[in-house]
Amino acid sequence: MIHEAARLTVYPIATVIFFLGMSFACTGEWFVTGGFYVPDPKLQGQAPAVYQAIRDGLIDLAGSRFVTAMTWAIPILAIAALLKRNWSGLLMPIALAASIALPFYAFFSGHPFRIRYEVPLILAGAACIGAAVSLLRFAAPLVAIPLLFGVILQASPFDPDAPMIVEAQLDKNVAGRRAVTACLQRDYDGTTIMASMGSLAHYMQELSHEGLQIADFIHEGNGAIWDLALTAPATHAGWMLIEEQSEGGDVLARRVHEDAAFTRGMERVCSGGGVALYRTR
Repeated sequence: MIHEAARLTVYPIATVIFFLGMSFACTGEWFVTGGFYVPDPKLQGQAPAVYQAIRDGLIDLAGSRFVTAMTWAIPILAIAALLKRNWSGLLMPIALAASIALPFYAFFSGHPFRIRYEVPLILAGAACIGAAVSLLRFAAPLVAIPLLFGVILQASPFDPDAPMIVEAQLDKNVAGRRAVTACLQRDYDGTTIMASMGSLAHYMQELSHEGLQIADFIHEGNGAIWDLALTAPATHAGWMLIEEQSEGGDVLARRVHEDAAFTRGMERVCSGGGVALYRTR
């Protein structure tokens, strides 16, 4: 059995190695733990609040009935696995619930809340509920079918206002940013543009239609160059893009609010859609 379990570990280990390799190729660091978001104090360092936020997010995604069934299913599986040794395989669905570690660590560290981080827990919950219901054997359909319909009625898979869809539309300022794009089209001189990848990666992609490439930007992935630019943007970049509105502003907006000298040597030339454009004098 140990041999079979060891074979299964090859896939997650390979995934982790590939992830670390891609991180190093993109940023020069094997595992980036910060610097690409502004810490959110609402959850940072508060374990009970983080757990409640994750639970509430899961309820928003899948409904309270699903979460209640999952809450009962996990201890039922654990008890059944402990009481009968040949049922140890029932622990496998519970192992999927370990995916809670990622959102818990992220939110505890100050990462802004993202409901999409709870999606893997839906898979874990479904596996645990299914395994627990299967213990009823011939009576399982009598429980499974009403439960299935109850969950679907609470969280329709075709809801146009589903939490994931709403979250994906946090940034809808494409039209507003056209003024900023027009400024760049008119005056861009080929010098580097400082912008936070954590908040404006989508806008960088939009600007690729105007001929700009990722090499034209200074961002968190540039490591030491980004750190130097944070000390004096005008010395290292010809331009700077700042997200000022979404979620209270990005890391550059915070620097502007905390230090009036941060933009020394630069002038604000235009803004739109929550984004401000600065140019080095």
